[in-house]
Amino acid sequence: MPKIIADSIDQLISIEMRFAAELPRGVIRPLYEAARDAQGGEPLVYQAARALLEHVGQRDTVLIVTGSGSRFGLPKGETDGPLGAASLGRVLDFGMGARTVYVCDEPHLDPIVASVEAAGISVLDPERFERRPHSTLIEIHPPGDEAGQAFAIQLLDKYQPKAVVFIEKTGPNAKGVHHSIMGTAKNPDETGHAFHLAEAAKARGIVTIGVGDGGNEIGNGLIYDAARQIQPYGIKCQCDCEDGVVTVTAADVLISASVSNWGTYGIAAQLAYEPKNPDCFQTEEMEDFMLRQCVAAGGTDGAYAAQVLYVDGTSARTQRALVAMLREIIENGLKTVYRGF
Repeated sequence: MPKIIADSIDQLISIEMRFAAELPRGVIRPLYEAARDAQGGEPLVYQAARALLEHVGQRDTVLIVTGSGSRFGLPKGETDGPLGAASLGRVLDFGMGARTVYVCDEPHLDPIVASVEAAGISVLDPERFERRPHSTLIEIHPPGDEAGQAFAIQLLDKYQPKAVVFIEKTGPNAKGVHHSIMGTAKNPDETGHAFHLAEAAKARGIVTIGVGDGGNEIGNGLIYDAARQIQPYGIKCQCDCEDGVVTVTAADVLISASVSNWGTYGIAAQLAYEPKNPDCFQTEEMEDFMLRQCVAAGGTDGAYAAQVLYVDGTSARTQRALVAMLREIIENGLKTVYRGF
């Protein structure tokens, strides 16, 4: 049954709803199929949930890395990423008794804190974090490549995490350049190079999970060749490097979804289903509150490039509906009804 539930979740989170102009269309399902083929054919959220359930126990720490944006276009980051991170953190905490530590670039801090606290997790200082349940910490990722290398080692030494999850977090292409999905380069001196954390975690045998929707996010190195063929700017980008947007950074498990939040909601829903604890997954009302708080704190929709109640061009109504359907899938999967005929 868990694989049946996971397959239904996979289908739901990989439905494409992008604009007809500018953003690449017709790529979501091919990226999803490439990710599933590269990982043995089983449902993606099943593989991610099993990795977490097998490696993370009570009071174990999971690092959740998110936040994507640019100083001029998305100054405090996207609405895609923070809500998924909040959803996963809620289930890990309320459902599994794990501890979470969020990692983000400084400009993205406020929308992430707002989203996480709207999901019922208090962002505290280290002293209170150790003593109070349902709380978390935020670590600020320094910008630049050299600082990122040192920070990765420091972070792993400090928290000894059992897993690291990357949500809508860009990784470099083969020439070391980070890109937007439209093929423009990010300023390396303004970007936290979190891929060093993925590589350092893998070197220590720590489980890594990447969630993305375009091929430029950490984890997509698992489908590097396929993603380069699928994405319009996969082989040649619009910047001087001319090497495409697809990252070379892989993860142990890759979730490729229509929206990165949705991919992470899929993991959270599967984690709520398998231990039979659906109440730790957010309700539609909580989802709406999370999005409103994220936007009020400066979160910007990446498709509209505006501070509106949208995620990758999909409305608040759609976010609520998606959460309602995910809850229906997991709740009905736990019910037994005898019809009497």
